[in-house]
Amino acid sequence: MAMVEVEKNYEDVHQNWGHRIPVEEDYCQDWHNQPPVGFRFLPTPEELVKQYLIKKVLGNPLPVSDFLEVEEAEFYTTPPMSCGSWKLRKTREIFDTMGNKIAFKSYFVYYSKLGKTQWRIDEFRLPAEFYKDFKVK
Repeated sequence: MAMVEVEKNYEDVHQNWGHRIPVEEDYCQDWHNQPPVGFRFLPTPEELVKQYLIKKVLGNPLPVSDFLEVEEAEFYTTPPMSCGSWKLRKTREIFDTMGNKIAFKSYFVYYSKLGKTQWRIDEFRLPAEFYKDFKVK
């Protein structure tokens, strides 16, 4: 089993964000380009932040490599205003099991010309302190 090193100087503030995260070297190869039958990706908000968002921001490998990497410029993320718009509905703080604030979760709903639609986006973002303490640009 290989170990992925997470460099940080945040120890004194948030003890349980962990130094070393074990990742089995050939774990991702076992997927054979398809998740197992019945697989569901249902992480808790804390798991999303600690196992995916923080690793992504720090440039570390994600637990599963089956996520498609797409350049932001390739997505058409801003629809013409004549079609509708995304509206922020709610933002809340995400806390870990120790009670430390680790992120914010916002959700947006898409409104067409006819009104509210079923489309929703959940957005997770790290607090500003994270970038300062981890020296992430």
